[in-house]
Amino acid sequence: MISACIITTEHNALMAGIHNHMPVNLPKESRGLWTDPSALTREVQPVLVPYPADLMAAHPLSSAVCIVSNDGPELILPVA
Repeated sequence: MISACIITTEHNALMAGIHNHMPVNLPKESRGLWTDPSALTREVQPVLVPYPADLMAAHPLSSAVCIVSNDGPELILPVA
């Protein structure tokens, strides 16, 4: 069985006006922690932090993203 989850953390400055939490974005150098069970309890917590706001951008999207049956690359295009 294949499964997935999204781990969230508190928002950063960019996301503050959009939502009160955001997905964790693991730095490339920390991704191996998820495949090392012995590291999960002692080393993962420090990387479960908000992604730096200055490395992100935000723009409005169509309300069509809120409809589960919609799918396609046009959903991530900015709207005026």
